[in-house]
Amino acid sequence: MRERKIFGDKPRNDIRPILETPPWHSTQNAVTMSVVHGMAAGNWGYRAGGLHVEQETRQPCLAADLIINPSATFKEKPDPKGLVFGTVFSDNMLFIEWSADSGWEKPQVKPLENLSVHPAISAFHYAVELFEGMKAYRGVDGKIRLFRPRLNMDRMLRSAIRATLPGFDKEELLECIRKLVEVEKEWVPYSSSASLYIRPTLIGTEPSLGVKKPSKALLYVILSPVGPYFASGSFNPISLWADPKYVRAWKGGTGDCKLGG
Repeated sequence: MRERKIFGDKPRNDIRPILETPPWHSTQNAVTMSVVHGMAAGNWGYRAGGLHVEQETRQPCLAADLIINPSATFKEKPDPKGLVFGTVFSDNMLFIEWSADSGWEKPQVKPLENLSVHPAISAFHYAVELFEGMKAYRGVDGKIRLFRPRLNMDRMLRSAIRATLPGFDKEELLECIRKLVEVEKEWVPYSSSASLYIRPTLIGTEPSLGVKKPSKALLYVILSPVGPYFASGSFNPISLWADPKYVRAWKGGTGDCKLGG
C-alpha cells in the first residue's frame, strides 16, 4: 500500500452564480436562479458499451407543477463554525413519487419528515437506490451559487438507468431543486468555509422480494448545512492509504454511478 497526500474541499473559484445569468455561452456548469429551461420528457435512451436501454417515464416531472407547502415552524440555524458534516437538516424537503402506471406525480416542497415505507421495498433488500451530492454557496456578494449542478444531473440520470430506476428530465428536476434552495435560502451559511449540502436521492419502493425493475419509486431531496468534510479544514492536506485490495470501480461495473450498496 502507498500513502498519498490529497487536499480537502477544493478552492471555489469556478463556482457560477445561480442568481444571475452566466456571462458565457455554455450552460454546462451553471444554473441561474431565475429561469431554467426544460424539455419534454417521454421516451429516453442511453447507450453504453453497445447496449441501448429505453424506458417510458409516462407523466414527466414538471417544475411548473411544483406544489410548495413549506413548514410553518423554523429550526434555529447552527453556527457555521461548529458544523459537523451531514448531521443538521433544513426545515423542508423536495418529494416526488413515481409509478409505472402513472409516471411522476406532482413534485412537492414540504416539511422535512420521516419516510413511511414497506419493509420489503427493493431499496432495502437489493440496494435499488442512488444518490447525488451537490452544494450551494453564499458568496461574499451575498449571492447564492450552485457548483456544476448539470454534471450532477447527468450522473444522476446515468445512475438511474444503471439501477433500472425511472428516468427524469434533468432540467426540470434541477429547477425543482433550485426552487427548494430558494425556499431554504437562509440555510445557506453566511460563511466562506461552509455551504449547503444538497442530497438528491432516488429509491425503489415497490413492496416485493422479487428481483426485478421496481414499479414504484420515490425521489426526494434533503438539505444540510455543512462545514469542511474533513476535520482538518478546507485546504489542509490529509493522509490516505491507497489499498488495491478493495476496488470501487471495475470494468463493466458502476464506478461512473453513485449507487447504494
